[in-house]
Amino acid sequence: MADWRYESAGPPDPRYYKWTQWIFLQLYRAGLAVKRRAAVNWCPACKTVLANEQVINGLCERHPDVKVRAARC
Repeated sequence: MADWRYESAGPPDPRYYKWTQWIFLQLYRAGLAVKRRAAVNWCPACKTVLANEQVINGLCERHPDVKVRAARC
């Protein structure tokens, strides 16, 4: 049985986004985060950027019939 006293917020929880955005803003204001163009894995079916771990043999893990493209963001 789970012990809910030790529950942590995760991606589906709005509290997770609140604090990750806050932390990012603090890093950005301190000059420790920068915005720049970079090569990314783009899935045309998901219409989103994928982490390297989500690309399996050049295909999207969620859409195994869709080839991931290299893009610049």
